[in-house]
Amino acid sequence: MRVHLIKTPDYSKDNFLTVIDILRSFSGPVEFVSSLYEFSKEDFFFLTRSMHSYGFSDFDSISKKLNYDSGRGYPLSWKELFSLCDYYRDANHISPNDFVILLTERKNTLNWFSMFELQRNAFVHCADWEIFTNAAPQYPIAYEVMANVMRCLMNPKMELSVPYFHETAIGCMNDLCMDKKSIMLKLKTGDICAVCHTKLIDEQVDERIIEQAFDIFEGIRKQFLFRQGLQRSVRPGKIELNEQRKLFFNDLGNLELKLYPLDKVLYVFYLNHLEGVRLNELNDHQQEMLSLYRKFSNAGCDDAIKLKIKDLIDPFSGSFSQKKSRINRKINDLLGPNLAKYYSIAGEPGERFKINLPADLISLRILATTRL
Repeated sequence: MRVHLIKTPDYSKDNFLTVIDILRSFSGPVEFVSSLYEFSKEDFFFLTRSMHSYGFSDFDSISKKLNYDSGRGYPLSWKELFSLCDYYRDANHISPNDFVILLTERKNTLNWFSMFELQRNAFVHCADWEIFTNAAPQYPIAYEVMANVMRCLMNPKMELSVPYFHETAIGCMNDLCMDKKSIMLKLKTGDICAVCHTKLIDEQVDERIIEQAFDIFEGIRKQFLFRQGLQRSVRPGKIELNEQRKLFFNDLGNLELKLYPLDKVLYVFYLNHLEGVRLNELNDHQQEMLSLYRKFSNAGCDDAIKLKIKDLIDPFSGSFSQKKSRINRKINDLLGPNLAKYYSIAGEPGERFKINLPADLISLRILATTRL
């Protein structure tokens, strides 16, 4: 099953791709497909105007007239937002079994975080999350993407009276959050209540899909606890280099450590050598580093690769110190100083440089078959 994610022009490409990366970091049968499709201005004129410049005559939505707010301007109707999903679905011949979910910073008439329709379309509002959390907004947005997939799969009657739409928040993905501040409860619990879980089973939803949803919700829950300083103790967790050659902190909501290819070579090398290696000993491991660089870089010229590795391991070039400092800075920015000390490359000139992390917290999948 595929979930196609699209966006309106107001939502940044970088944030959009980060949401995709978060969702793809959890394995399962649901495949997340990204598209930077550009909607035609002639077909969707409402996307080309200022969020606050609409006249009432532009739309036929009575609810829009009733819901005007000086702080929100004239938000888009659900019909308009879903029309983008339908247009993309038709233009790209998307299977009716697949989902199309729109990410947008445009406000909607009822000021909801997200909404779905049973035709497997949905939208997620991507602005203003900083009001509710200190965590990166891409995490709650990713949560809402998966939650809307699960809500559609429940095949619910679209009535507030049904038991699986919770007007009072209970920490379930189907909390309506009429008081928007209550969104934090379901994000911190990362749960699906027994009633909603039973409904999913009754609808014969693949158990692997349900498990993938739980993994995503749990990952986001951990991210919230970490970002908001709610963990009682600061302990290192697992770091993984997966088959896609990406580095993730699994126990911190699958936070990704994004490094340049040559930085990644150096970092993975030290993850693979917890005993430590002195700078003047790196030349003995040149072939290993070359092999790593070929895995992490798309550079086609082998001579250029060899020159970069040669410069990295040269004690007098300064390349090693530059890369090490940049890696440690990124880790510190991502995790904070209390956790960063476990994952950083530590050591003094003339001594062994090493990462002070237990071996059982390191998973290097693409290196698992043999030590380079």
